[in-house]
Amino acid sequence: MAKRAAEPGPICSASRGLPLLANRRRFALRRKPSVIRKIELDDLMIVIANHKLILTTKGAREHVTFHFGPASQVADIHRTTTAADGTIQHVRLWAVRHESLVSAWPAMSVALVTALKNCARPLSIAQMHRGRVAAVVGLVAREQDIWNITTVRRGRLTFQPEKIAENAWAPSYLEELFSLGEDELFTILRCKDRRKPRIIGVGFALKRRGGHRRLMWIAERSIKNVVRDFGRSLAMLGSAEFGVDLHRSVVPRPS
Repeated sequence: MAKRAAEPGPICSASRGLPLLANRRRFALRRKPSVIRKIELDDLMIVIANHKLILTTKGAREHVTFHFGPASQVADIHRTTTAADGTIQHVRLWAVRHESLVSAWPAMSVALVTALKNCARPLSIAQMHRGRVAAVVGLVAREQDIWNITTVRRGRLTFQPEKIAENAWAPSYLEELFSLGEDELFTILRCKDRRKPRIIGVGFALKRRGGHRRLMWIAERSIKNVVRDFGRSLAMLGSAEFGVDLHRSVVPRPS
């Protein structure tokens, strides 16, 4: 008579102190997601601290802080500079009260989206051929692709250029761009006179009534102008309340 196999029961891992169950079909251990405390973009670093974001570059003696101000109800941006003798200087660049930002944000966000929509222009395959324009898909990552092109180690999120390159692809025929999803953008590059390709904008496939799709694009200079105007609106909002104006460049300069 065959012996009945012993039913699996709980065991304990002394090394981790976590209860494990032998029946893994019903129970499984899941690692807690890493808490991101720092984001690295080449030389640029963004540190995520309590109620603030710190923007700095490698080798810089200064950093810029965006403080959300949960206690004071005032959001502000200030620059911190450390001199060679260790002296620390703080300069406020911009500030705004929460209530003012909340009341002004709906109109500002609508203006931002409207401005970007107005910058979009139709893009035809014939136009791309005449202008010797190429398209690369995947350089602008979708939300679901972020974790495929980054690594997280000890709370530090780092973008991997080689993974970004692996995620990018160029269509064999430009007509393939019509089949892109609504959340997929393609980078437009101008290739002339054997020079280094230059990014001139981003494009996307727009689904129209009847299921027809149309290619649209926004020039890089138009995006910069919209972002600049939006920054000016924020600067004016802070200047009206505290008499400070947002600096043209808040990116710390290397020492």
